[in-house]
Order: sequence, then structure tokens, then C-alpha cells
Amino acid sequence: YVAYYQTNGTLSWTRLISGNASVKSVAVNDSGYVFATGYFSGPVDFDTQSASGNLTSSTGSNDIFMAKFNPNGGLIWVYKFGSSNGDEGHDICIDQNGNVVMTGIFNTLVDFDPSPGGTFNLTTPQSTTNGYVAKYDENGNFIFAFKMPGTIANKVKTDLNNNVIVNGTLHGFGNFNTSGS
Repeated sequence: YVAYYQTNGTLSWTRLISGNASVKSVAVNDSGYVFATGYFSGPVDFDTQSASGNLTSSTGSNDIFMAKFNPNGGLIWVYKFGSSNGDEGHDICIDQNGNVVMTGIFNTLVDFDPSPGGTFNLTTPQSTTNGYVAKYDENGNFIFAFKMPGTIANKVKTDLNNNVIVNGTLHGFGNFNTSGS
């Protein structure tokens, strides 16, 4: 779920996600739009009032989601990214230009470009967990993604110059050189 509270503790809205989903992180932009990431498996519904929020994960495991809600809690869009192995969104933030930066883990092959006909695949050897960073504009349009082999990317922030700072856990030997990702 995602719950939005006013400064005095009064609940403004709640967005329940039906199905097996875990919201791991939320961020709010200057206009009050809420962005969320996490993971899900099987069929889930991000908008129980319409069919636009229905997603089904890849066979057998978790997939990443990224969602945008308006200031009143209405679903604007939701995208999934995943393979047949476990993929997760761990954290999300908004940079100084209003772009959305997301991090987590992925396995095998994941297309991080949600646009129709767009493709930006990151790959790993079979059943190998790798951290990733992916960046989108406020409308969910793909900007970039890169992998960090041998890592679990837990948190992401940006500085005043929109540089990306990531922390996490080494999962074997970490490779932080993103050239060629």
C-alpha cells in the first residue's frame, strides 16, 4: 500500500494494491506526485477502480514495478520490469530536474525501457544477482540504466547537480565501472 498523510497526521489518501506486492520505497516531487517502486509476483492490481493498473509478473518469480500517483492518489501509470528470476525495486528518488531514479536487483535479462517498441536490456549470467540504477523522466520515459555486477543496490539519492549516489551490499566481487553496461 501507499498512504499519504498531511503535516498534522491526517490521512489524505491510501492506495491499496491487491495481490502479492511489496512497496519498498516512495518519493514525492515538487508538484505532489508520488512515485513508488518495489516488487510483485503473480497478478496484481494497482488501480482497483479500472483495468489500467493490472500487471502479471514473469513466470515463477518477482518483477520490479514503478508507479506514479497524482496528488489525490489516483494512478497515473505503472510499469513492470522483470525476468523469470527474482527482480526487485529497492529505492526511488527524485532529482533536481524532476527525473525519477530507481535502484534494486535483477537477474538474467531485464528490459528497462517501458516505452512501446523501446528496448534497453541489461543482462547477467544465469541466476546471478546484480544491482542496477535506472533513470526516467517524470512521465516514465527512459533516460538510462546501468548494472553493477556483484552488488545488491539498496538505496539511491541524487545531489544538487543530479549526480547519483548508491549504497548497498557486495554480493561477491562488485564492479562499479558502468561503461559498457
